[in-house]
Amino acid sequence: MQSFGEHPNLPLLIEKQLQKYKFLSYELAEYDRKRAYHFSNEPKGSETDSWKRVPNKFAGRREIFGNEMDRGK
Repeated sequence: MQSFGEHPNLPLLIEKQLQKYKFLSYELAEYDRKRAYHFSNEPKGSETDSWKRVPNKFAGRREIFGNEMDRGK
């Protein structure tokens, strides 16, 4: 088994993943907040399905966050 702990791009990869998790956490908080009676009339956005994306991300499903790279699909 190979380890890539010394790979020069590892810090960048970790930072990008942390940004994605932080944004997903923010969306979950917004989803929860807008479920409260006082805020239920606020417009809904991408947070509406955030609760579905969490288990999919941790289960390893691909393309949960999308990809900025063109993979030639």
